[in-house]
Amino acid sequence: DLSDRIKPALRFAMTSMADSSLQNHVGSPQCRWTPEAVLDRLLSTYYHWSIDASEFAREVQFSTLALSIQTASRSYRDEFSPNYKLLFLQGNTDYRPEVLEACLKQEDQVFVNGTQFQISAFTAEKSSAMRQCLAQLFEMLELWSSNRLVPGSQIPDATTALCSLDSAWADFEKCYVPELMSIEALARQPLQRAVALERELQDLERHEVLSANRRQGRTSAYNGSKYLSLPVETRQTRENGSLSDGASSSLGDSACCTPSSLQSPSAKERRFSGAGSPCVRQRQMSGDVSLMRVPSETADTLGTQSKESRSKDLHRLAHSASSTSTKCHEALENLVMQVAGLNALANVDGKGREDLTSDVLEVAADVFLGRWQPPSSASSSKETSTMAASAAIRKFLARRVLESFLDLRRYFVAVTDRMNYVDPQLCNNKALVKSLLAWEEAWELGSRFIVQPVILEALSSMAAQIAESQRYAPQLAMHLDEQDAELFLILPRLVLLCALAEPTQSVLPANFIPQHFVKQTWEGEEPCAVPTVSYSAEMTDLSRDFVVAVHDLAASHAYQASSQPAWEVLVRKTIAGPGAEADDGDDHSVHSFLRRLEGISLELQRTEPQAWNGCCAVLLQCIEEAGRA
Repeated sequence: DLSDRIKPALRFAMTSMADSSLQNHVGSPQCRWTPEAVLDRLLSTYYHWSIDASEFAREVQFSTLALSIQTASRSYRDEFSPNYKLLFLQGNTDYRPEVLEACLKQEDQVFVNGTQFQISAFTAEKSSAMRQCLAQLFEMLELWSSNRLVPGSQIPDATTALCSLDSAWADFEKCYVPELMSIEALARQPLQRAVALERELQDLERHEVLSANRRQGRTSAYNGSKYLSLPVETRQTRENGSLSDGASSSLGDSACCTPSSLQSPSAKERRFSGAGSPCVRQRQMSGDVSLMRVPSETADTLGTQSKESRSKDLHRLAHSASSTSTKCHEALENLVMQVAGLNALANVDGKGREDLTSDVLEVAADVFLGRWQPPSSASSSKETSTMAASAAIRKFLARRVLESFLDLRRYFVAVTDRMNYVDPQLCNNKALVKSLLAWEEAWELGSRFIVQPVILEALSSMAAQIAESQRYAPQLAMHLDEQDAELFLILPRLVLLCALAEPTQSVLPANFIPQHFVKQTWEGEEPCAVPTVSYSAEMTDLSRDFVVAVHDLAASHAYQASSQPAWEVLVRKTIAGPGAEADDGDDHSVHSFLRRLEGISLELQRTEPQAWNGCCAVLLQCIEEAGRA
């Protein structure tokens, strides 16, 4: 929305114009303010300053100008970081309301990313001195409020009180802001370490490619210092430095270096489930630290990327993940480990897992590069078209894992030279959280469906088989296209039917209804071991009914006359369900099988509903990919 882009610039312009107009008005020869008028203005603002601290700070600025008070030097601001310089340049004011609020709240500690930082005793002493000066000013205003209407009453010395406050304000600001800058630098260290590890990995990858090119007599493919492709289109904006607008910022989304983010987090930010994580902890942040919101430059860091460029980056990442180079492999492992710690600190939209290991990335790379081999006897009975679809599905899943980590690496490259504009409260950087969430979800996908060869083979084969069944079951194609509620009753039936037809695929439903798959043994050595599954009594009855139903359908004269294979007929009847109208050639055994299948399919849906829903989502994506293969 264009208005959302213009509003921050308008707020900044209006604030600067108001402050400039104030100084011009106060300093004009035609304007002469008496001490009584200045005290009256201060008194009026004093009664409302708790509601609007910025208005009180503005009145202090006005009073010093109106009374021609020589303020203390602010030359120390030249040592501030660029974003803090920009903040204090806004409006050309000596008094920022955020400094006033920080002084009055008397916070002696700051919590950032779950870590406690102690405010120094020297800064606390300067804060106390500033509060004393404020108390003296308030006492003087209370006295003026009582005596202002009394004839002949003495006018308080506002100049002395404001001079003392100005000096104390400058002293507090001089030590407080650098301390904030130091805390911010420490808070950004987890991200800085990830950026440094990314740079180290790029150097090793570049060295490997250059060495390979020299061995093959080719020229270098690297023409610059950057390894990953970055977008060419960027946009830069300025945002208002006020706390009152409440704008949260992050690199790639909006302004990002915001010390006000060191406040206590919201309930959503405090949530830290970390399911499955070896180190689960709850991040608690005490206090309500109100610090300064620093304006910043923003850029659409991830932007757009050509398909050719992205494909090259994916292949480079895959080669690095499956590299035989010890140094390159160690660098990637270190980066993945650092990302796991960063995920625990910043990913408030996900689980914040700390156990995001590199094995998922390595297996995904092997699958993507075609180095992965299916279990020894898993594909012996497959048709060529089904095998091609299965291979496409496996590559699709591997690509998802690699792309999510690639996007995270591209984020690290993008922030390398913009670290000052990254919010020190890392969970406030929307682009970072989005990238971490995508990686966490992709890692969980890989951990569940890619790392174990038999699971990956079962999922890809089953999805290819279901996709193939659309050819002779057009009603399934309709359900898949509409994604209606009936589809999610059909899917568990088809999953069980495929598992009965091909026992090696039983490992997939066994994850959700282990009570029906009571024993699993392994033939062969990993990674090509093939599971042998023993069924429960109820599942054994279903398997027997399946064999009988297929035999009866094959022997049925009605279906023999139409040359319909028994399997295709059974698939169509499974999709229709046990309540569908019977055909002339149907036998009692078919109905018995469908009724028993329906009962176990309901268990498949309800035993672990959340995990099953996630499996359904992946299965539907794989079926769609198989249709494109």
